[in-house]
Amino acid sequence: MIDSLVLTNAKIILPEEVIKGTIHIADGLIDDISTGSSAAAGAIDFNGDYLMPGIVDLHTDSLEKHVMPRPGVRFNTVLAAMAHDAQIIASGITTVLDAICIGSSLRNPERNEILMPMVDGIRTARARGLLRADHQLHMRCEITDDRVVEMFEPFAADPLTRMMSVMDHSPGHRQSPDLEKYKQKQLSYRSFSPDELDRVVEELMRASTTRSAPAIAPHSSRWATPMASRSRATTTKPPTT
Repeated sequence: MIDSLVLTNAKIILPEEVIKGTIHIADGLIDDISTGSSAAAGAIDFNGDYLMPGIVDLHTDSLEKHVMPRPGVRFNTVLAAMAHDAQIIASGITTVLDAICIGSSLRNPERNEILMPMVDGIRTARARGLLRADHQLHMRCEITDDRVVEMFEPFAADPLTRMMSVMDHSPGHRQSPDLEKYKQKQLSYRSFSPDELDRVVEELMRASTTRSAPAIAPHSSRWATPMASRSRATTTKPPTT
């Protein structure tokens, strides 16, 4: 670790303002922030560029797209994690919760297949020092999959698991309120006959009502894992004062 570092002539983004100044870092921690430039030996001149805290991203699906760049294609998960990391760090993100799907959906039936390989790819890349950002896990639980709680169990006590969220990609509400439009889209993705698709859609809609987010919430408390929800049909306004 560098014992001391001076970053100067930078537009420093602070919580309430942007100043042109200098940051002094000692033993890996910010020791001082001041206005004006520094003539200290070895100071790094930012030439007026912006200097900001690293961004924390709680939800990115990018890794899955690197693992499955095309239908039927699987990429090495360690290399996929490295490619994903390059995008993350280039965007100014220094801490990322990689969103890993637990439970398959009609559009993405292969998600259960790639679940463990994706997590293993992140773990391996972290262990080998191949990642520049701090990668942790955000486990996205598809409630219409009847094995979702069972599949989450191995990750409940994993120190990399920092968040879980619940999703419901079943048709007829949330992201897909127009049932006929949903069916047409699915027919373009997969080789269903109309009768087969009607049967699958009916099963998904039934599962949505029988395996709802409140059924998963108690498990979040048991595992002491923060839980979020996605694509809610309703929102709750904060109380007025």
